[in-house]
Amino acid sequence: MLGRLEAKEFIERRASDKDSRVKLLYLTMLGKKTLAAAAPAVERAQERMLEPLGASDQRRLMQLLGQLVHLNNETSRAPQRDISAA
Repeated sequence: MLGRLEAKEFIERRASDKDSRVKLLYLTMLGKKTLAAAAPAVERAQERMLEPLGASDQRRLMQLLGQLVHLNNETSRAPQRDISAA
């Protein structure tokens, strides 16, 4: 997937200043513009999906989903890492 994003010039990979084995990803200007253009449609879709739930249930669902993501991070094929440690 990263290769496709890079080929479309949405992202670029750069070596870390601290460790040349580490590649960091950066959004290009085109990537930022594309993301900004997609954001309203994503927000509308999320609102439609959550609409049947009350406000407190919506918050609770998002909290639980965040908790699942966090707890399963290390078993992910691409775990999220703290780049400040890189």
